[in-house]
Order: sequence, then C-alpha cells, then structure tokens
Amino acid sequence: IMRSHLYKILFCLFIFISVYAQPFTQKISHNEIESQLNSYLKNIYSGTSVIRFEIINLKAPVNVFVKSNNYKLEISTNHTNLPRGNSIFTLQIIENNKIQKTMTVSCKVKVWENVLRANRQISNGEIISGRELSPVLMETTTINPGYVTALKNIKGYVVRKMIRTNDVVYKRHLKQKPVVNKGELISLVYQK
Repeated sequence: IMRSHLYKILFCLFIFISVYAQPFTQKISHNEIESQLNSYLKNIYSGTSVIRFEIINLKAPVNVFVKSNNYKLEISTNHTNLPRGNSIFTLQIIENNKIQKTMTVSCKVKVWENVLRANRQISNGEIISGRELSPVLMETTTINPGYVTALKNIKGYVVRKMIRTNDVVYKRHLKQKPVVNKGELISLVYQK
C-alpha cells in the first residue's frame, strides 16, 4: 500500500512540474551581474574625476534563471548623483527584445579620486597659487562632499578659512578673489 501511494505522489509531482514549471536552461551568475555593474560604472564614471572604483558586498538574488542563452542584462537605474557608498541598482533581464524579469541588487561602491591636499598650512586671506597644494589619490567614498579635485578650478581663489597641513581642500574653505580690493583706486570711464 505504501509503495502505490509513493508512485501516485511521484506521478502527480511529475505532472505538476511538467505542466506548471517553465523550462529554465541557464542560471545567471553572480560574476555576470558584477561584470554588468562594472561596465555600467566604468561608463558613467568616464569623464569624471574618479580614477578607480571597486564593488564590494554585492547582494543579488541567488537563483535567477533564464529560458535561453540569448539574453542580456541591462541596468535600468538612473542615478542623479554618481553612485558611491551603499547603492541600489535595478537590472532587467531581456530576452527576445522583451523584459522578462527585473531584479534589484545592492552593493557598496568604493571610489578613489585625486584630491587636493595642503602641503603646508595655508592662512586665511592667502591667494591659491598651486604650489601649496598637491593631488593625492584617496578613497573619497566616505569623506564629506565639496572636496576639490582640480587646481584649475580654484587657482587665484582666496582662502576663507585656514587650511592645515595635509588637510583636504574643500570649496567652502575658499572664495573667489574680489575684482576690486578694499581701499583700491579704480578708474571709471563713462560713455554716452
């Protein structure tokens, strides 16, 4: 009696699987998802001050299957700011020009940039010439935004707040040099 029940259960299970289960043929690998994220980040970081980046702690669905080998992964997330730190991405699995599945993945994106640091203490009121600063490659994922990455953006600016030796230079430390200094004589030409 037990054997006949076991056969019936196995037969019903076989029928259920064959009728309701979709024929999946390939599993999308974790490496494939990471590779897609790498290409996406490389593309959006090109032309920026980002020198290198690294994806760590990637969390993606474990068992994602596709029906055929003819599929592609696309990232559909539009980031208004460049991804850094803990980030979430939406990936679409496209087969035969149709979106078959959408999945969400999360990871931490570490970013390195050349950031300007002070070679010496720079006092309030000094004008930035460039000799007092040097670029240093550093991870910028966790430092406050507003750091300066290019000397050309601040050359000739006046230091608003003292910058200590080896400190990162922030835009808030600086102000544009005034066109006319206090007490300076100027000539005005009036034309009619």
